[in-house]
Amino acid sequence: MSSHTRIPMSDLVSLLEKGLPCDENGLCKRQRTLKDVKPDGTGPKRTVAHFEYKGKEYTCADIVKHPDAAPGLRPVTFRNRMYNKSWTIERALTTPLAKKGRSKGNGEQKPFEFRGKMYGLKELLALPEAADGLTVQAFRTRYYQKKKPVEEALTTPVREMRTRAKS
Repeated sequence: MSSHTRIPMSDLVSLLEKGLPCDENGLCKRQRTLKDVKPDGTGPKRTVAHFEYKGKEYTCADIVKHPDAAPGLRPVTFRNRMYNKSWTIERALTTPLAKKGRSKGNGEQKPFEFRGKMYGLKELLALPEAADGLTVQAFRTRYYQKKKPVEEALTTPVREMRTRAKS
């Protein structure tokens, strides 16, 4: 059983020139390497894709260590860009990583405008105008999910939690 990999058309020409068996749809056989194989020949077989970049061949683990690679690029990210997004090798390697998640450290973000002044979320909830007992999660729900304006999300009183009557 052979393993096939879809290669972007921009890279197909160099692979064909190199002599790798590819068809017109960009499907190329990957080179097989045996890792973790026991002396008797049993054990898992892994397929390792090789990429040609600036005249040299690299594996995913090696190419992300190249000086041209975007800082922090991991092999899984490179592989995803190549196979799932069909990016060229150059683009997959050099495109900086997207900034995700919360900002770390300095707290300089002030995304909420309230009465003409910009505030961070915790600063906003600390204002005297904020409803008593308003939590970060409750504010986020009001603002992002219910699409309430900042003033309404901040100042609307918090409902009391209902308790069950004991029988």
